[in-house]
Amino acid sequence: MMAFVGFAMFGFFTSLAPVLISGKLGITSHVVAGSVAFSVFAAAAIFQMISSRWARTTQIPVGLIILAVGLVLVTASMVLVSMSMPDARCPMPVAGGMVAGAGVGVTFKATMGLLLQAVAPVPSVMMFGGFMLVLLAITAITFAKTRHQASA
Repeated sequence: MMAFVGFAMFGFFTSLAPVLISGKLGITSHVVAGSVAFSVFAAAAIFQMISSRWARTTQIPVGLIILAVGLVLVTASMVLVSMSMPDARCPMPVAGGMVAGAGVGVTFKATMGLLLQAVAPVPSVMMFGGFMLVLLAITAITFAKTRHQASA
């Protein structure tokens, strides 16, 4: 389930965050919008490296807590942006995205480790490809269902 939350969060920061930055904050620089998306993915990659020394039993709960804190920060920042509170809105969406990205990185690493351990005889490339295929298929089905319900 949290993999879908992670995909949704990454999707938000690669597609909607640049629109919000230019629309609500008035920053039209593509470099700034790209930097925001990059910072989220960079946080995920950095925390994957940091958490590689942790036990897998530690990675999952810590990753989920970090992800939850990040999502709360992102949600709170979007509320502040929608209320047009200029002082609080600038760094908070980026900070929340970085925290959430870190949580996604840790939980993704732990999940992949569990899958690799469970299917040891299967080549890891095949396992990873199957995992991503299932994850993207379920995400597409969920999106199509949501879109269909919204149009009805």
